[in-house]
Amino acid sequence: MKTAIRTIAGAACIAALAACSSSDDDSARVSGLETDLAEANKALSDLQAEGAARLRYGGLHSQNLISSFDHEETRADDGATLTIGFSGSEQSRPDMVLDRTTASPPPLGDWQGEVFEAAHTVDSGQTEEQTVAVLYRSQLGTETYLQFGYWQTEASNSSGRSWFNRYGQLISARGNFEQVTDIAELQGTATFEGHAAGISAVSNPSNGQNDSGEFTADATLTVDFGDGSASGTIDNFTVAGERKGWTVELLPQMFDPNRGTFRLALGNRIADTRWKISAEQDTPGDSGANWWWATMVEDQGDESTGAIGGFQARYTNIGRMVGSFGTKKTE
Repeated sequence: MKTAIRTIAGAACIAALAACSSSDDDSARVSGLETDLAEANKALSDLQAEGAARLRYGGLHSQNLISSFDHEETRADDGATLTIGFSGSEQSRPDMVLDRTTASPPPLGDWQGEVFEAAHTVDSGQTEEQTVAVLYRSQLGTETYLQFGYWQTEASNSSGRSWFNRYGQLISARGNFEQVTDIAELQGTATFEGHAAGISAVSNPSNGQNDSGEFTADATLTVDFGDGSASGTIDNFTVAGERKGWTVELLPQMFDPNRGTFRLALGNRIADTRWKISAEQDTPGDSGANWWWATMVEDQGDESTGAIGGFQARYTNIGRMVGSFGTKKTE
């Protein structure tokens, strides 16, 4: 009997060991499959990021940018629509009327954001276009609003191909204000602080750097009235919800009283912005493709002063961005 019990017990142990071994093997296989799945998902995510960055980078060409001097936005009093009208070299383009959406981007300090969009077909219905505009606005003084933002149009066709069609900056002041065109009698320096927003892409597959999307950032502008120059910084970037260590320097420019702006002089090919992606990546951009401009406005109600403008920055052959900013004088 004892022998039978020992035999049964031995058989049970062998079965238990076999079960344990089988369970361990299954666990190892499951763990291996989970690892493979995680790696596959990571590879897919990387490919998607690379594709999105290449699409956005390829679309951020200067020929796709409609200068803020060639169009102007008009926001309905109730905020229900935004109309973008074109002038200058773009005057043949029809106005775009966009509807206010329920989306509200997080405020940037006291700058409130609104999103507008519109969809339509072109090429006899063969191409679908989707236009989205983001506009930030804030009170300057008692009688003036400052506004900045951007708009972009993406197109697609029935074959599934999509592309970045057109984009532009939204920069304006509304209300009872005057543009500052004479700074000769002003003394000392002035600091303007605010925020920026726009579109960016870093396409660098060889190093696994692929970022693209809409960005927000902080903006600072310093004006030296003594020599009529201005410089500034765009930093604290957030791109598609992710914080970046980027900095864009707005290199010194001189005030042009004929245009009432700090702006690249005609015929001047010197780069006016410098994009630092990281401490190791701070190569100056190529001339001509890197620029910024700003104009100062004064609220006629209480003489508060603000500065609004736009900029473009490129980092060698891997990064492109374009944006606008709105600031108020702090000191």
